[in-house]
Amino acid sequence: MEANQLIFPMLAMVVLTFSVVVRLFLARRKAVGEGTVSAGYFKVYQDIPEPEASAKLARHFSTLFEAPVLFYAACIAGIALHVAGTLFLALAWLYVAVLSCTRRSTPARTRSIPDSPRTSRAGSCCW
Repeated sequence: MEANQLIFPMLAMVVLTFSVVVRLFLARRKAVGEGTVSAGYFKVYQDIPEPEASAKLARHFSTLFEAPVLFYAACIAGIALHVAGTLFLALAWLYVAVLSCTRRSTPARTRSIPDSPRTSRAGSCCW
């Protein structure tokens, strides 16, 4: 296995991050369009609370710059040191998949999920 194959899980993480940015932008634009918050609010983030939908996405976006930084560092180190084997690649894809599933099941979702055994947090990651 080529160590350069670690580029693909890294690229998937970048796509995940950009998808959250796009959703955040759209949620904020919708809030401004509906008059819930003024466009000037986003300059200083003061006076009134941010709408819930965009606040949740903003918190999720900020978390995408915490632990994934270590993911990127590990992948780059694996590529540079040529130590990335099949297990390393599988773990990288698993990390991306888990983070993607938790993104779908976190409160960043704006629609409500009824409480029932079929809609547990584990089951909702595949929606």
